[in-house]
Amino acid sequence: MIQPGLKVIFDSVYDDHPHRVAELDVVAVHGLNFKNTDEHARKTWTMGDKLWLNDFPPGALSRPIRVMMFEYNSSPAVGAAAIKLDDHAKNLLQWLNLRRKTTRLLVFFATPHQGGNYATVGDIVAKIVRKRMVKPSNDLLEALKKNSNEATKRSEQSRHVYEKCLVVNFCEGYEYGKMGIIVDKKSATLNLQGTCEKQILMHADHSTICKFESANSLACELVLSTIKEEVERALKMDWTG
Repeated sequence: MIQPGLKVIFDSVYDDHPHRVAELDVVAVHGLNFKNTDEHARKTWTMGDKLWLNDFPPGALSRPIRVMMFEYNSSPAVGAAAIKLDDHAKNLLQWLNLRRKTTRLLVFFATPHQGGNYATVGDIVAKIVRKRMVKPSNDLLEALKKNSNEATKRSEQSRHVYEKCLVVNFCEGYEYGKMGIIVDKKSATLNLQGTCEKQILMHADHSTICKFESANSLACELVLSTIKEEVERALKMDWTG
């Protein structure tokens, strides 16, 4: 059974020094749970039986880190009433406020910040649901569109938040079966000004973009090296202006 909340899955400090706190927190947030499985939060980041978030190489980010996983009910299968993206976001923010006071880097994997050339974010979500679920109801699809688009509006209204951190967008470079590219490069950007936002194309589709066979694979090395670089850049920047 899904137990919503923010849970620690890896801590590079605690085992040796129980009273110390990691310098960096990595928080992993999953997407929609089409199959309504209890293990969706973990499987989002797992290839085979390898959860790469639980296997960071020593010194991967140059500083002691703690990895947390945010789990929430994101299954369209349980009905439209359960899909309240705005409420889930508020819950995540509350958990982050309890654990940490600042956020300096946001990393997105194939996230549709915008709808792209032909669809809104809600249209993209509905498209995925049609592919993954058997005969989803029209009410469910419309609710998903509505809630997804409302969440996008909230994001637009909160653009000042992004001015206090750096952003990295990893984009899918391979087609996802007959559906093709789910989130294209134009959609996977916040269009922030200056050098606060970076976009990187991955050799992966929408399903495998955040799954790696090991923390030492080339794809994972690209992700970790980019995060490490941006973390150090963020920590050196003056955010008081």
